[in-house]
Amino acid sequence: MTRATSSASLATDPITMERRLILRGALAGALAGLLTFLFARIFAEPQITAAINYESGRDAAQESLDKAAGMPAMDSGTRSSAAPSRRTSAWASA
Repeated sequence: MTRATSSASLATDPITMERRLILRGALAGALAGLLTFLFARIFAEPQITAAINYESGRDAAQESLDKAAGMPAMDSGTRSSAAPSRRTSAWASA
């Protein structure tokens, strides 16, 4: 028998091979999770923050227009739950 095919070789030991395979998979998953987190933090988070700021500014502008038109002022919670605004689409209120 050659050394590469010996039954005592680490390459043919099923328990060692299984552990190495599981370790490689866990490390690959951890690296993928870290890369996904970094991507989301760098690229997605600023877009989400910009969208939240836009919506806040839009609500403030709508409230100013409503006030100028003589409509009663509504707080944010009332507008979204009890009295949907005219800006709300049908699928968003469902």
